[in-house]
Amino acid sequence: SLAGWFSTDWVLHWFSIPEPLRPEAHSLWLWMLTLNALTFPLRISGGILYAQNRIYWTLLSSTAGSWVGLLGFFLFLKAGASSLAYAYSAGLAMLVSYVLPWLAIYWGPHRFKISLGDIRWNDVKQLFNFSSGIFIIVIAVQVIFFSQTLVITKLLGLSAVTLFMASSKAGTYGLQILWRTFDSLAPRWQQFYVAGDHAHLAASFQRYTGLVTSLALLGGTFVIVLNHPFVNLWTKKPELYDSIGFDALLALYILQHAWNHCLGFCPILAKKIRMVGCIAVLDMLLNIAMCVALAPKMGIKGVLAGSIIGSLVS
Repeated sequence: SLAGWFSTDWVLHWFSIPEPLRPEAHSLWLWMLTLNALTFPLRISGGILYAQNRIYWTLLSSTAGSWVGLLGFFLFLKAGASSLAYAYSAGLAMLVSYVLPWLAIYWGPHRFKISLGDIRWNDVKQLFNFSSGIFIIVIAVQVIFFSQTLVITKLLGLSAVTLFMASSKAGTYGLQILWRTFDSLAPRWQQFYVAGDHAHLAASFQRYTGLVTSLALLGGTFVIVLNHPFVNLWTKKPELYDSIGFDALLALYILQHAWNHCLGFCPILAKKIRMVGCIAVLDMLLNIAMCVALAPKMGIKGVLAGSIIGSLVS
């Protein structure tokens, strides 16, 4: 957050924000930085609920926060908040997404207290190595997804961002559903692993990885066939649909990232995190480089193609 604060002027200049819009863009940037910083200490609630096998509270809260944020965004726009409606709605979404899990912990069946005296300090180094690896992976994944919009904004313009978001919305939502479906089985597999029941773990993992891959193939087929009418239906603007070529690349993108997400669970379960972190950083650099190289030649299809090529290493 401090890095973002000190780089505010550079970021606004990089995006070529017109001078009349600079004050509002400056406020929006600082709002989003502050909200993002506030989420970090609150994320411990997700870990506590996960350990209690009550992760559904986190998912329900996130869903409720998204709907509240969407409603707030609409109301703030109607009230004349302009682009700051993004910030205000994000604040509402964050409030719901992080307050509800803490209420679930407070009113839940488990009671505990945190005591520094009970920490086994010999294990702190191992825990830090694991958590720092997870941190690197999460940051790399976030940069990969956000870099697509940044590259399009810088190289192709804001109108291309709208085209990309509208044409890829169905695919990205479908991919998130696949990821969440797979992740819901993680507590069960962790129990198998800790108990040493590797035979059941392997059988269950293979079965559900096959299911997720099959659903990704099916979803990709639906994207190719139905994305055009879907975009026309929800945007009411035919010009916001790119092409069947974009749909084919999006289907391949869904399949690739569903597969990578499933296999990425294995080394994390076994705490072999350092190599995965290195691969994630390399993946991030290749994604950005390929998107920058292909976007000027292929438009928004180049961004998808660059992401697919960049993630082949994973």
